[in-house]
Amino acid sequence: MLGRLAALVANPHETTATYERRRLRALVALRLSAQNGTIALERNAYALAFGTSRDGEIDASSPGPPIEELERTRDSLIYPANATLFVAGDTSLEETRRAVESVFAAWAAKGIEAVSDDSQAATEDRPGVVLIPWGGVTQTFADVVARGPSRDDNDAPAFVLATEILGGGSSSAANRAVREEMAAAYALGENVSWFETGSVLSLGGALEEGKAVDALRSLLGALRELRREGPSEKDVQRAKTTLRARVRHLHSSSAGVALLLSQSVWSNAQLDGCHFANLVLATSAADVHRAATKYFAEGSLHVVALGSPDEVGFDLPSLGLGPVRLRDGFARDVKR
Repeated sequence: MLGRLAALVANPHETTATYERRRLRALVALRLSAQNGTIALERNAYALAFGTSRDGEIDASSPGPPIEELERTRDSLIYPANATLFVAGDTSLEETRRAVESVFAAWAAKGIEAVSDDSQAATEDRPGVVLIPWGGVTQTFADVVARGPSRDDNDAPAFVLATEILGGGSSSAANRAVREEMAAAYALGENVSWFETGSVLSLGGALEEGKAVDALRSLLGALRELRREGPSEKDVQRAKTTLRARVRHLHSSSAGVALLLSQSVWSNAQLDGCHFANLVLATSAADVHRAATKYFAEGSLHVVALGSPDEVGFDLPSLGLGPVRLRDGFARDVKR
């Protein structure tokens, strides 16, 4: 849906004929996305964190909404008072103003009532372990998943620093345990995806099939140790150094500067990327410990794995997170 809305924004005078061709291509892309392992892991991680599908009730066989309905949705969601334009580069304020006026002068609100948030509560169907059956892979792709705060929450800086300690860089806790000590992966990492009502931490990577469950057990142990003991001052400083280098790298390009500024759109507190980074750099070890205690509680930890049920699936229950649920690339339950 968002892709189709974006197409209507970029092509405001779309005809029924061109929309139909674009719609058919979008349906093909949606069906093919179920065969993309990275997307399958992301969808299932979101479902584990929030108890509901990131994409709603997906039906790849549905023709989708007609263009008239999509245009109404576009006009109710995307209008001047609800939009922010970020410009970064070698230009002046006056040049930018003239360019913006020439492009957007005719853009006006259509007087359509804004779309309200979906009030339907999450199903809270959050199994401890999800396995996505996948053939033709020689590794197991897996993540430990936990739900975190929204970006404008006071806990967000400490949560980010906690995830950096766990999986940010080659000297992180996860890489030391799984890559160096176990030789179960070439590289591991962490990723925090931000949403309006919270965030999703994914900690993991491509694991050697025969060592995947032991590696996941080690990752879970790293989260539990951080929750129980808190971080060392050395790990806090290392994580801050990594974060500082990343922010400086973003400042080296116009695209990076625009990205840092645009991050304020996701925050009710209008925290741009630089301000947020400064908050993280001011975070103490005690703050990280409190965040780990709150967000890495035992009932909040989940695992999603993509691989062969015969090779890795039989041993996943030994993680102690409950029975294994089989799901597809759209985070829907499948039969054994």
